[in-house]
Amino acid sequence: MSDKEQKLQKARAFLKGEADVLSEEPLDVTFWFYCDEEGDAYALASELQKMGHKIQKCEQVRPVDWLLISETYMPVGKERLLHLMDRFEEMAETHQARFDGWETALDYDP
Repeated sequence: MSDKEQKLQKARAFLKGEADVLSEEPLDVTFWFYCDEEGDAYALASELQKMGHKIQKCEQVRPVDWLLISETYMPVGKERLLHLMDRFEEMAETHQARFDGWETALDYDP
């Protein structure tokens, strides 16, 4: 089985709840937020940067929406993700934002 096939098999098990860890090796993970106001987007971005996140995007995407995408390099496990999702939902509420989820790539080779 190729390395890519092993990663996909592990991802399937993680998504089915059969594994608690997607990757013990750190991966780039992005977290997505939407804000109604520019000031809220920048305040939330500042808070995420203090946590060590890199801000990939903080820009107006529609007349009433500011898109904020932060990125961090981390091992991806169920407990860590649940903790971060809870924290980001609280942060979003504080900044009148909506936490929209996360994503990662398992393999960068085409």
